Amino acid sequence: AGAAAAAGGGVIDSAAALPADEVAARCDMLVGVVARTSVGGAAGAQRCEWLGRLLHRMLNPAEEGGKPSGATAKEAASAERVCQQLVGQLCETLLQLEESGDAASSPEAMGQALHALSLFCTAKPSLILPHIDTIAHFLKHEQAVKAVQHVCQMLPMLLRILDHPPKALLVTLETYLSALIFRVPEALLQSAVPALTM
Repeated sequence: AGAAAAAGGGVIDSAAALPADEVAARCDMLVGVVARTSVGGAAGAQRCEWLGRLLHRMLNPAEEGGKPSGATAKEAASAERVCQQLVGQLCETLLQLEESGDAASSPEAMGQALHALSLFCTAKPSLILPHIDTIAHFLKHEQAVKAVQHVCQMLPMLLRILDHPPKALLVTLETYLSALIFRVPEALLQSAVPALTM
């Protein structure tokens, strides 16, 4: 229930954005849910899958059984606006971790924020697309295996919908991903190789 609330569940005024403090609180709640599920083994992975499916159904009602009603489409648009705010806040959290130096000293926090972003990316990649440069930046933290894994999982989805990737982004991706191929644990290669070949 907390995860659904964090992701925009509950009554949402479709005309208004959430206040910044509420967005921050929902992001903290979502990252907390992801953190608890990350250590939960198979059951935790199943909960994250469930949360991802919930986000997908909430943001893509047309895929869930034909044309959505007017009310359903309005609810999906409202949920998407809230999710855009959450994604923006999660990216801001990542940048604050980076600026404070906590990204290197606390790879778990970085990995959990990127895991939350990957749930949004799987549900609706266009939510993350405006932040692709920020996401790609975290490939440089190769010691944070989970964080890099989540970035590598998001990149193919994002690059598929990006019409004209900026040259600087492509150079960054090529630099970090090709370096990762030679320095990461074998388990991470499954995520890094598809990202590099996009």
